[in-house]
Amino acid sequence: MCVAGPQLPWWKEASGGRSPYHPGGAMRTMEEGQFYVHLGIPTGFRVDTKPSETLERMAEQLEAINSSLLAPWQKLNAVTTFILPQIHFILRGSYVHKGVLKVLGLRIKKLAKQWLNIPQRASPGIMPLQDLVVVATIVQAYRMLTAGDVLVRRIAEGQLRCVVARKIGRANPTDDEVAEYLSGSLERDFARDGDDIRSLWSRARTATRRLNIDHRVVWRHDAVRGELNIHTEGRSRTIISPTSRRLLEGTLKAALRRDYADRLKAKPDQGKVFRASSLWLSSCHFVRTGFATWFCDWRFIHRVRLNCVLLNATRRFRS
Repeated sequence: MCVAGPQLPWWKEASGGRSPYHPGGAMRTMEEGQFYVHLGIPTGFRVDTKPSETLERMAEQLEAINSSLLAPWQKLNAVTTFILPQIHFILRGSYVHKGVLKVLGLRIKKLAKQWLNIPQRASPGIMPLQDLVVVATIVQAYRMLTAGDVLVRRIAEGQLRCVVARKIGRANPTDDEVAEYLSGSLERDFARDGDDIRSLWSRARTATRRLNIDHRVVWRHDAVRGELNIHTEGRSRTIISPTSRRLLEGTLKAALRRDYADRLKAKPDQGKVFRASSLWLSSCHFVRTGFATWFCDWRFIHRVRLNCVLLNATRRFRS
């Protein structure tokens, strides 16, 4: 009886196990359903672009950091330095449903609270991965529409106008209607049910509506300069133009961080102490580096900063 061996990827069959990018490897055109992994993203024709292997590898790396002999502050630094940055590119290059990231995000939160030695009901101070999806979607859409390559920019604009035209039921939408669509408007023709195409532009529209709840992020067309801008009209008013598009990701993340910090400060128990301890940098110098901090101090100080110390007057923390 003949037992079949493991099936090789298409490029190993064509080049005897060598990479197709090797100088001596034979190049071969991929067929439908075949793909190669580019920076963690499956790339090909009609393939599932969900980076499942990348997310699984991130989860394994997270558990490896947790089981290592690193100090708690070093574990936090390792996660923010080596694990979270991996998600930035795959969120822009592929469609990742927020539910897929929820499990990984909850695990990161749980471990962060464990390393900080605070109760699970306490605030971890880490931005949820679901919010990174929102930011990455808007950033990728704006970069496509303001790309330096003229061909890429025209293709993106053409696809966007086709999506908007189908949504409003009229051909040749105006520049203001395109901006109104991306802003998530539900007025007039944009209130029509259906006729929306699932694409990067529909995801950018949904992501902008998500940020509009607290930060008032809108897309606007500048008729004078003939360009599409993004306005943040929350606590800090900012206009992102094509020349300053590199600032968009940092601006949106800063707005989200301010929102989470305000929510923490508004808590009746945890926020009261945090408001006072966050006024001076000297009160937080040990968080990233653990400088001049004993392990026993580390296990105690974060409970104090969030008013989560187990006392007779705070019996609710016993659970």
